[in-house]
Amino acid sequence: VPQSDKNNVQAETMLCDYLVIGAGTAGMSFIDTLLTEDQSATVVLADRRMKAGGHWVSAYPFVRLHQPSCNYGVNSLPLSNVLDANGNEIFDCHDRVNAKAIVDYYEKVTDQFIKSGRVQLMFDTEYYTKESGEHVLTKVSDGESLVTVVKCSKVVTCASDVVVPSMRNSPFFPVDDSIQVKPPNILPEEIGKYKKFVVLGAGKTGCDSLGYLMNNGVDPSAITWVISRDVWFFSSRWSMAQQWSGMVQRHRSVPSSISIGQIRQGSVLGDGKIRQCRASSAGRCISRGMQRCYY
Repeated sequence: VPQSDKNNVQAETMLCDYLVIGAGTAGMSFIDTLLTEDQSATVVLADRRMKAGGHWVSAYPFVRLHQPSCNYGVNSLPLSNVLDANGNEIFDCHDRVNAKAIVDYYEKVTDQFIKSGRVQLMFDTEYYTKESGEHVLTKVSDGESLVTVVKCSKVVTCASDVVVPSMRNSPFFPVDDSIQVKPPNILPEEIGKYKKFVVLGAGKTGCDSLGYLMNNGVDPSAITWVISRDVWFFSSRWSMAQQWSGMVQRHRSVPSSISIGQIRQGSVLGDGKIRQCRASSAGRCISRGMQRCYY
């Protein structure tokens, strides 16, 4: 509980029909549809980040959307740049925007919400519920906690607790002191600082990191790839996997791959071979999945 609230500091009160917690894809889509379907609904949107976009705000800069852009975003504003003569989005599996474009897109959606006059935004804000049932938002400004009590008809929680690699201060397993463990976000600026790389993870982030390293002149022999489980790519005429077929062949060129059942304490970066890789960087590409999203 914020100290200012403990001291019974007078809190501001906000009134609305819906209090929406989380300004990621789910929360933004919910509000967008609500404003369309209910012409009188009012909303307070709260998120602990500085802007809308969810985990995309913390994503590595060379990531691209995992599906065609036309399938993502809110209904009222197209994300895709591939449109027909009537301005409607066209399915194009090659049209996958990057993280910056997605964050910029949600900034435009936020502007739409503000212009509606029915949405109040509370970014950089934490949410909790008192024992009395009151819904409280807190924001720290100039060292003081600003407390807002929200009175609403319904709370919509779209907090998934997704933690991407750049959001963790350290990995969740021991690392030898000779290894610098960093998220893939730093690669564009620091790729030239290291002679060898260890990529942890064989999901989309891991594969993206391998591709980025090799696309930017890193020889496959300088990469060690830690694969936590068998990787399968299913290909079809329209699927994303078809685009990845060439990438898969290149990834197979990485000569030093370590296959393990799971990442256990001391089992990854405790190996002598990896520990002896001086001037190397271990890129952590491991994230925890969605835990909750409910209305």
